[in-house]
Amino acid sequence: SRNDHGRCTQRAVSAGGCRVSEQAKFFVLLIERYSDWKNLSTKAVYEKWKESGHLKDIYDRYWIYHQEALENAFHDIDHLMETGSFLY
Repeated sequence: SRNDHGRCTQRAVSAGGCRVSEQAKFFVLLIERYSDWKNLSTKAVYEKWKESGHLKDIYDRYWIYHQEALENAFHDIDHLMETGSFLY
């Protein structure tokens, strides 16, 4: 159920063999919805966030983003990408 790096494989997750945190589930949803909103692939969004050095920063904002409309998160992320700081 886990690969050589100790991470769950997609097959194991699909079969319910590995637990995925609510934060990780939300992060996947956030990337999927943001990519739709920006008309980009999820890979392109992930790479952009990673290359900017803000991937973990965005991931860590789960406690803010999961409580509000996703559009607010999108605007916050766009501001981060443009200025290097969050709106709030």
